[in-house]
Amino acid sequence: GNDYVDSYLTAGLGCHQVHHLLPFQRSAFANVYSKGIVEEECRKMGVAFTPPRWFLAHRLPKIFKVYALSASKPSQPSVLVELSDLEALCHTVTYIRDGFAGVGSL
Repeated sequence: GNDYVDSYLTAGLGCHQVHHLLPFQRSAFANVYSKGIVEEECRKMGVAFTPPRWFLAHRLPKIFKVYALSASKPSQPSVLVELSDLEALCHTVTYIRDGFAGVGSL
């Protein structure tokens, strides 16, 4: 993947391993830039340097499976049953409406 896109999509955590070696860099993009140098130095010293995983292909599907496809209530057998619950749907619509209107507004 593209390290710069991954850093943007992961809020700077895509190339986080470089941050542990160079903690005073205040930018994820500096970590991406430094990754090649760190990788080269690790190779010289005989230290294993595993490349970061691509966010869109490796991490996002796992995150989606764990968070989006699992029921939020232990009493619900699946996310489909939970999504088809009329009371939960009405609560969601009310929550969205109140958000647009401004919570606590007149």
